[in-house]
Amino acid sequence: MKQENGTPLVDSAGAVGFGMPKSPGGYPTVYLAGSVAGVWGTYRSDDVGATWQRIDDPQHQFGWLHCLTGDQRQYGRVYLGTGGRGILYGDPR
Repeated sequence: MKQENGTPLVDSAGAVGFGMPKSPGGYPTVYLAGSVAGVWGTYRSDDVGATWQRIDDPQHQFGWLHCLTGDQRQYGRVYLGTGGRGILYGDPR
């Protein structure tokens, strides 16, 4: 996907996963550990990658994420496989 000016939204991806759609019958939620518009972080997209919401912040990052996936039964829950810090999960506030 690209912004209106033609610039790619997603610059790079270290891991991508999918979870339960926000709306019943909708497209799966997409989770990304990577760079969006030049900012590395963990992101969620509810609209097939047209927009991305950052779900971490500079004070709460998790090291290198080897894998991630969304829960198929609970919208918004994401599981993160970290490098040496175990498996974490997070729910939206």
